[in-house]
Amino acid sequence: MTILMKTIFGSNLYGTNTPESDLDYKSIFVPSRDDILLQKAIGVKSKNTKTDSTAKNSVDDIDDESFSVNKFLKMIQSGDMIATELLFVPKSKFIQYDPLWNWLFI
Repeated sequence: MTILMKTIFGSNLYGTNTPESDLDYKSIFVPSRDDILLQKAIGVKSKNTKTDSTAKNSVDDIDDESFSVNKFLKMIQSGDMIATELLFVPKSKFIQYDPLWNWLFI
């Protein structure tokens, strides 16, 4: 799996975070060659640190959501706001970056 880009997201990206804000990450990845060939590639991977799914996120919580490039393109096509926002994240907010991102999306 190749990470094309990973960025902070949510209030930390927009500059509206408070001392109580959680931390959000979003990323776009290219599945591994084997996963693509074996048709095992997944569209979305989500990880979060919150143990109680009914509770509101706290300052200690981290949400990390990754989209395959195929899923990301479908999201853009359907007008999904998360995908649209990811297209316009300034590179200064990137945590990880592959030059292929420029070739594909800029």
